[in-house]
Amino acid sequence: TLFDDRAVLAERVGRFRREAWVVSGLRHQNIVGALDAGRIANQLCMVMELAPGIALSGMMDERGARGMGLFPVGSVLRIAEQVCAGLAAAHEAGVVHRDIKPSNLMVTPQLSVQIIDFGIARLLADNSPRLTLPAQTVGTIAYMSPEQAQGLDVDGRSDLYSLGCVLYQLLSGRPPFFSTLPGAMLMMQVMYRPTPLNVVRP
Repeated sequence: TLFDDRAVLAERVGRFRREAWVVSGLRHQNIVGALDAGRIANQLCMVMELAPGIALSGMMDERGARGMGLFPVGSVLRIAEQVCAGLAAAHEAGVVHRDIKPSNLMVTPQLSVQIIDFGIARLLADNSPRLTLPAQTVGTIAYMSPEQAQGLDVDGRSDLYSLGCVLYQLLSGRPPFFSTLPGAMLMMQVMYRPTPLNVVRP
């Protein structure tokens, strides 16, 4: 990635160093680890473990294009189990991912699931300066917990909420909330309740 603005570069370097340090310390079969990181002038690079396969978002698109219908419940349960195992390891290490979504979940040819992109993760117990200012939301709105949508401090439960949104979409074919207006979507995450799954899919 290349950045020209010095303020933006400083913020990105701080975030990047945090990501590299966080991910290099996580070792779990359901987490893609970092092997090395560096900076050359204004370019940042990170060497990650190979994550063969396809992002869950791509798998969802392929199923839709082929008219394969919704994911079987058993498959969704296997995905949930593996993502929860990876998140449990991250949370035990004091790390909240803060951006669990289909494009950050890789499905390997052996149908195992690995979590990628800890770019906006933050250590729960660290004393270092926050890269995200209070009341600043980070993440992907369709999968964002109410606490995160309000810019509050979050813990591992925020990741579980995001995973719940992913699982809801896998089972129903749509995210719990949808709006073309980001502000409205944030309000829905905070104020609304999704349609119960058994109404959408008996």
